[in-house]
Amino acid sequence: MNRMQLYRCFFLALLTLVLQSCFITRQIFTSPPSSDPSAAKFITTDVENFWKAYDIAQEAIQKGDTQTVIRVFDSLYFAKATLGLIDFEALERIGNRRSFSETIMRSKKYYDTIRPQTLKLLDMDSVIRQHFFVFKNIYPEAVFPDIYFIIGRFSSGGTLTRTGLLIGAEFYSLPKNFDKNIFFKNPWFRNVTQTLDKLPYIIAHELIHSQQPFLRFSVLRGRTLLEQSIHEGAADFVSELIAGATINNHVREFAAPREKELWKEFESVMNGTDYSRWLYNGSNSTDRPADLGYWIGYQICKAYYNRMADKHEALKAMLTTNDAVQFLKASAYAESLAKMP
Repeated sequence: MNRMQLYRCFFLALLTLVLQSCFITRQIFTSPPSSDPSAAKFITTDVENFWKAYDIAQEAIQKGDTQTVIRVFDSLYFAKATLGLIDFEALERIGNRRSFSETIMRSKKYYDTIRPQTLKLLDMDSVIRQHFFVFKNIYPEAVFPDIYFIIGRFSSGGTLTRTGLLIGAEFYSLPKNFDKNIFFKNPWFRNVTQTLDKLPYIIAHELIHSQQPFLRFSVLRGRTLLEQSIHEGAADFVSELIAGATINNHVREFAAPREKELWKEFESVMNGTDYSRWLYNGSNSTDRPADLGYWIGYQICKAYYNRMADKHEALKAMLTTNDAVQFLKASAYAESLAKMP
């Protein structure tokens, strides 16, 4: 390679890094969210539009007329989308509009069941905002993006984009004491579909993610399993601090008695990028609960927090670390496990 080719390669690599950095920075927020917990807006426009479309589409749903259902939701839901729903669809959290409509048709009884609760989302404002103030108290640097409530097709309970926090309301609108076995054979769906009172936990989780700069890990490679597990575990740990529970409480019953065994397995693969046994595996984990990496990351963050005298600095390190290996070492989590009988 001659000098000119070397310069060209260096320039292209630098340009790629800059472009990726700009994209990822924009992916967090288009404009800075407020540092005031009371300023975050709770936006339910998409939920209201969903039910308007759903009512108009009833006859087509009953007849199994997929094309008409697609047209109704195109014109009355997607064409009137908020920025939150636009982002949700762009991230492929809806799937294509045919698969979305087919899910609505196939799961009509479920959507009928959750409808009354989805109309009460704004009733949760005071509870959720109270958690925001708790977070502001323990982490003064906190910012509070707007929250968009969306009805999807069971593909995402929550995510974060440049627009704000996007919450899949169909996951958190079951009536109390409802038998989820009626609708779900997959244990993951039975665990992650919740009643409205559990909504604050997913919002707290995504709120914590909104504090984590996406560029803390290199944009030139994918995150390792350890890095991503700490990223998710921090969101679970801090959301528990401010809201009293996490979105993954159901994992503990399985994981806690097997902690040393799970750590040994995790440690052997944590520096790789294969998440298939640990993260985002709800659709294919049959021999054990999905998303055990969240729990491992939570345990590491908990160990770190408990070990540090300055809790504010502990939180700051947890949310901004760019060295997962060093963070793990500082937590002394592995050493503490080794001392357990």
